[in-house]
Amino acid sequence: SLMRVRISVNDRFDFSGLEAGAKIAVRVKLTAPMPAQIPAGYDYAEIAWFQRISATGHALDQPVILEKPVLSGFSLIMASIHQRLTRHIIEKLGARSGGVAAAFVTNDIGSISESDKVAMRKAGLTHLLSVGGMHIGVVIAAVMFITIRLLALSPYLVLHFPLRMIAACNAALVGMLYTFVAGCEIPTVRSMLTAFFILFGMMIGRRAVSLRLVAAAAMLILLIQPENILSPSFQLSFAAVGTVIALAEAPIMSIFGDRREAGWLKKTALIIAEIIIGGVMVEAVVSPITLYHFHQSGFYGALANILAIPLTTFVTIPAEGLALLTDLIGCSAPFWWVTDQSIRLLLAIAHYVASLPMAGFMLPMIGAWLCLFMMAGWLWLGLWKTSWRLWGVVPLVLGVLMIILNPRPDWVISRDGKTIAFKTDNPKQPYQFIWPEKDSYSQDQIANLIGFDQEEEKRLFGTNLCQKGFCEIALAQQHYNLLAIKGKAAGLSPEECSQNDWVVSSARLPVSCHPKRLKIDRCLLEKRGGLVFYRKSPFLRRPVMIASYSANDQHPWIRSMETRGCTKNLNRNG
Repeated sequence: SLMRVRISVNDRFDFSGLEAGAKIAVRVKLTAPMPAQIPAGYDYAEIAWFQRISATGHALDQPVILEKPVLSGFSLIMASIHQRLTRHIIEKLGARSGGVAAAFVTNDIGSISESDKVAMRKAGLTHLLSVGGMHIGVVIAAVMFITIRLLALSPYLVLHFPLRMIAACNAALVGMLYTFVAGCEIPTVRSMLTAFFILFGMMIGRRAVSLRLVAAAAMLILLIQPENILSPSFQLSFAAVGTVIALAEAPIMSIFGDRREAGWLKKTALIIAEIIIGGVMVEAVVSPITLYHFHQSGFYGALANILAIPLTTFVTIPAEGLALLTDLIGCSAPFWWVTDQSIRLLLAIAHYVASLPMAGFMLPMIGAWLCLFMMAGWLWLGLWKTSWRLWGVVPLVLGVLMIILNPRPDWVISRDGKTIAFKTDNPKQPYQFIWPEKDSYSQDQIANLIGFDQEEEKRLFGTNLCQKGFCEIALAQQHYNLLAIKGKAAGLSPEECSQNDWVVSSARLPVSCHPKRLKIDRCLLEKRGGLVFYRKSPFLRRPVMIASYSANDQHPWIRSMETRGCTKNLNRNG
């Protein structure tokens, strides 16, 4: 049977001919999709299982083209259009502006530099890089406006045909095509379905924008791909649009609705105030989700969006659309210039906001229960229409207090057992790594879980504590002893094991090894994943260890990773 794999090709190789539909020959190094290295970490093994990807890897040499591209199906045609549009936009605007411009059209963020991605994330503007409601809305509104204006030039069509319905159908068709070109990502599909419901409501004369609309779009997506409910993209997308609609329906927002007779100054002030309130509320509602998945949040997202959203909506996207259309007749240079300058301004805004104090701050890992607890409070506030809704403030206040008091772990071990971070008694260096590695994926994941960004990680975790294969550490003011072993545990005596609370090794430990508390080796780590240990906290009466997976996890992407030669019943000593 055919096996689906995902292969990355290094920039040093020639990409010419690597088009959708081509057949290639290449030597690759394949590995199983990587599971979560730490609790609440990125679990690519789960995602790959749903995408039916059996292995991932990278090319070892130059791919050889065996057959030129043959676009034999709809998906290959869409992939080809996606690929050619991305390359065309980058060629027109250059690497920096072109990467952002390509993201607006094709959802491809691979060409955006890491510094620009970080700045956009800290400024709360990452949503602009994913084709969503704003992008779909601009395209559909523009298509409807142009269609009605063109058809209205004919008196016969105005008198005998429902131009509004025709324009809505045309806009829906263009929106659907835009969704396919953008790769059918969750925010794009959600926006497309929402737009379809709005257009259908307009055609039948019903109120289209409501929370029922959001619920209908969510149910349609989950009927097709129910696993998306665990996706951060799904959760953030629907939480944001639900917040906007719930806020618009709130009685207090009626003061912003009626501004027909207001002067231009008052009208402008009301619009700006409405955008600020909406932005602040969206940031507040999605913050439990971002803290759970990414361990970070920020303060200035609403302020940055006041400038970035109008700039993108009224300048960048229309200019880019006109540039792509006028490319057909060879007079697109002015529109590409406007697109380039507006994107440069957008990136300047992002970098300025990201440089402000507390623009993007990291917090230690929170549990899924705390995220659900706070989101239940927001749902209570958003769904009720009476004074009962105010009870939703209680879980929100309690949740904020829990986040403030949430402790950092005493130690963290990655799933491969090769990366260990532990808390120290030194306030200048509160954490330290055992055997730190340069550009280590596990190390970055652990730093994010603890609540440190990359700059703090380099400052705090830069020194190499252990040089030998055996490393004995006293943890938490000498209360616990940890023996870490790099590589195979050859020469480990039972006495050395019994003198320590924990013994950790990336390889299998001998049966004779019986530490005081827990033996952590390849067998346990393969079964339970990365481990996080808390000695004490305001919420815990006793030490607690959190694992990536439960002891009897039967998910198919976990069962396939069981290590040969390991006992299935893991007792207290491993």
